[in-house]
Amino acid sequence: AAVVVGAMVIAPLVGPALSASVGTVLDEQSMFRRGVRLQILGVVLAILTAAVFAGAVRSIPLFPPGRDITRIAEISGRISPDFLSLVIALGAGVAGVFSLSSGVSAALVGVMIAAALIPPAAAAGVSIAWGEPFAAIGSTVLVLVNLLAINLSALVTLRYLGYQPKNWLQREHSRSATVKRAVVLLALIALLSVFLGGITLASVQDARFERSVRTATDDTLSRP
Repeated sequence: AAVVVGAMVIAPLVGPALSASVGTVLDEQSMFRRGVRLQILGVVLAILTAAVFAGAVRSIPLFPPGRDITRIAEISGRISPDFLSLVIALGAGVAGVFSLSSGVSAALVGVMIAAALIPPAAAAGVSIAWGEPFAAIGSTVLVLVNLLAINLSALVTLRYLGYQPKNWLQREHSRSATVKRAVVLLALIALLSVFLGGITLASVQDARFERSVRTATDDTLSRP
């Protein structure tokens, strides 16, 4: 957990995550493209680095053989994402934008953004190294949903705060681009949320079943 917190303090994705939204509302296409490119590169590098490191740890070996990695607390919470993860990512995007507008340290807000991206990316890499395809898919979906949600909430918050180009023609183009990109982000989040919804429903059903079993067991044991 301490290493995860350290990675979040560095917060390497806070700049790209916010610059793509700033580039959209200010009609700075080069900034937008660079922000998107760096976000993709950052996530891919995070997953690949985690996979390579986890593979090395497994092959040396430095990890107890036969242990189920999906039961490790730092991984199990990221391979079965639910809608609460989406809420955290939306809040991270809003916090990031307010850090820009209010002068709050970007490193502090970057911790929140990194909390939504770095741990699931690491979980995806570890799952790949251990040959756990379903765990890798679940954590990768979480990374993508969080990344899209951060961009969407940052974009909407910037427009709400009134950020726009000074030039009238640029303002019109910026407004149109903002709407189109927000719709695309929302559509992608909705598509991936089908996966989150399935996991959330399964979690609720598992919790209900566990509660019913516990209740029935308690009733049976309490009988004379």
